[in-house]
Amino acid sequence: MEAGGQPAHLAPAQGTDHTAHRNGCIPHGWAAARRIITGVYPPGSRLPSVRELAAEAGVNPNTMQRALAQLEQDGLAKADRTAGRLVTQDTAVLDRVRRTEAQGLIHQYLDAMAALGYDRDRAASLLKEEAL
Repeated sequence: MEAGGQPAHLAPAQGTDHTAHRNGCIPHGWAAARRIITGVYPPGSRLPSVRELAAEAGVNPNTMQRALAQLEQDGLAKADRTAGRLVTQDTAVLDRVRRTEAQGLIHQYLDAMAALGYDRDRAASLLKEEAL
């Protein structure tokens, strides 16, 4: 976890979109994290193998292994000796990560709107209008 309770693989670096990680490997694990929090990989399901995920991302399996280890550290997955790597069944963890991701997207929106000259209230008002 990064400061503020945000999982490392979801902590955007300045000028990037959800690609920062202290070891440089989470950009490759982000796709798996995203699939976990959106339910593509449901709670309790088995994740594809390291080799499969690495091939899909076009990276070395060692790089993907480090990315998946970070997902485990953040509580999104756990290793099982017989079943491989499983998605957490802890809905509180999934909800927390989903909310953290949503907050990150909100901050990106507000920053982009500020760059256009909108203050937070006007940006929120525009978003509300669009959502209705």
